[in-house]
Amino acid sequence: MPKQARKRTHFLSANKKTKSGIVSKMVRLARKERLNYDDFLYVCQHVRKKLGLRRPKRQQKLPQLLPATVLTRFFQVIEECGDVQHEIMLKLLFYTAIRVSELVRIETTDVDLDHCKIFIDRGKGQMCCNTFLPLCCLPTYVALDS
Repeated sequence: MPKQARKRTHFLSANKKTKSGIVSKMVRLARKERLNYDDFLYVCQHVRKKLGLRRPKRQQKLPQLLPATVLTRFFQVIEECGDVQHEIMLKLLFYTAIRVSELVRIETTDVDLDHCKIFIDRGKGQMCCNTFLPLCCLPTYVALDS
């Protein structure tokens, strides 16, 4: 009958074992020197500087896009509500990626239906720019404007 392997709950990999040994030594040293939190933080910062250790850059997360079926259903519900202003505002937010603060400053004189452009006055950084008016918004906007 083969021997069953004993479970080693105290067993750590070589790298983890080395790290835990370093932690133990640091704890002993910090207790011996009676370092408080601020002193310990100061020491750690200077050790990082002397070793040239830098915090790794955060990976930028890409925004998750909604599936086309969800967007279609979302806009169907908005159209069913019957509030044309809400429909235009939400379509502009989704399709042009303008900010809410830019959206609320748009006036009817800022919309150029002939060239399908919207003039954004005092956008981010107090800059002015033009953005394209999505074709899906044109019928709704023309119905509201007349």
